[in-house]
Amino acid sequence: MTQIEKRRKLFFMGISALATSITLVSASATFTINEKSFTDWGEWASPLAGLATAGIEATFALTLYGVTYALTGPTEKKFGVALLLGTVAIMATNYVTHHMTTTGVALDQWQINYIQWIGPLALFAILLLIVGIIVYNHDSQKRTLERDFAFAAERKAMEWKQSQLDSAAFDQHMAQYKEQVFEEARQKLRLNAQPARAAIGFVTDEADPKAESNLD
Repeated sequence: MTQIEKRRKLFFMGISALATSITLVSASATFTINEKSFTDWGEWASPLAGLATAGIEATFALTLYGVTYALTGPTEKKFGVALLLGTVAIMATNYVTHHMTTTGVALDQWQINYIQWIGPLALFAILLLIVGIIVYNHDSQKRTLERDFAFAAERKAMEWKQSQLDSAAFDQHMAQYKEQVFEEARQKLRLNAQPARAAIGFVTDEADPKAESNLD
């Protein structure tokens, strides 16, 4: 490893540590704001607030890693950047709002609207961006193409088989088995191997012995 590579490694380790510290500080402010939203849940308020906080702070950390190392393609990266900027905006707003509340500074009207509407809805906006990344990521699109290819190939093969069943060549080939088909049909109908020579109630061409004796 060269000297420049060592310095770059130390630099990125340092800013990663700073980003982690800021994320933890932001998480405390986000937790305090979220906890008020679950006061009606009693002793479950803190765990639920922790989950909501993790949904924002962990999303930032994972998205930062994804944009840096994992996401590929323009669509994935656009979703990733939008998710990253959105979570940073929410984290910053939560921190400033919490700071103003604890220091006794009156909140602006937009901050009140944020606490009442924008903040809670932002959590679900993040969820929609996550869904977008999942749906449009490279691996998901690859699996979709593989399924479409397999379905198209199977359908084409079945259509070709159907065309062969309707062809004259198939009828000519199956003609050699017609006696076997006839025999199978006879067995299914439980018919005798030889047809009856005379049916009851029908006149036959054979001479009646009694009639011949009368003529004599």
